[in-house]
Amino acid sequence: MQTIKINLIASMALNFLAIALASTGILNPVLGALVHNVGSVAVIINSSLLLKWRKRK
Repeated sequence: MQTIKINLIASMALNFLAIALASTGILNPVLGALVHNVGSVAVIINSSLLLKWRKRK
């Protein structure tokens, strides 16, 4: 559950930051798409750590 919470918080924070930068004109649409894709890949990589998870006995 901790990994899921971290993924949610990190992705929302990144998206809100990108929205703020886009509204000020700092982030253009191409860079916005790139930032979104990088965030998605980061979430997937962080989630892949769950593949090693085993239930405690």
